[in-house]
Amino acid sequence: MKKILVFISFLAVSLIQCNAQVAMRDVFSQMPDSLLPYLSHNNKLDLIDFVDSGMESEVTNGFDDSTQLLKLTPDFMRLKVSPASLVEMKLLPYATQLPDSSEVVVCVVCTFGENVSASVVRFYTSRWMPLGIANPIKAYENVLVARPDTMSKERYDVLQQSLYPLMISASLSDTEPVMTLQVNPRVLSEDNEDKKDIEAIIRQITLNWNGETFKEN
Repeated sequence: MKKILVFISFLAVSLIQCNAQVAMRDVFSQMPDSLLPYLSHNNKLDLIDFVDSGMESEVTNGFDDSTQLLKLTPDFMRLKVSPASLVEMKLLPYATQLPDSSEVVVCVVCTFGENVSASVVRFYTSRWMPLGIANPIKAYENVLVARPDTMSKERYDVLQQSLYPLMISASLSDTEPVMTLQVNPRVLSEDNEDKKDIEAIIRQITLNWNGETFKEN
């Protein structure tokens, strides 16, 4: 219990420091072009300026498509890069000193697909140095599909195989250091006999940032 209270205190203080020292708007504006090659530096500045002006934050990206900044807070942003791609970023405190002396970690979630989506999760320092933090999708993909007690193993095996390769999406909370993972099966019609059973074997899980990685409680 004492360790938990100490960590909660560390997290609370770190979040306050995170908000005071580093702002998402600055981290986003300094994001290397190689990570979002369809958005120029000026595109990023324009998106931020539009938010500050209370206008619809939208620019034309390098692919002549529309990019919208949907939400921007001191430690979070959600960016609709195109109709089939979404980027979320969250600033997170780190329990030890980062290699480039940055103050916080940036978690970047890129989600692709309109009907059936899948995500890629990466971590960087606030100066955009890549970090080798464990990928939560890889860490938890084996527990996102589970057999209910009421289902036979034979039936479960058939349904499980139909889901592979797994399409897993991640989403970040805009208010808490929390990530949600879920499996997205291929689109099934309402009268498909497998639909109800497939929905019964897939899980959605919530992971909490513990200062070093995202973990399930």
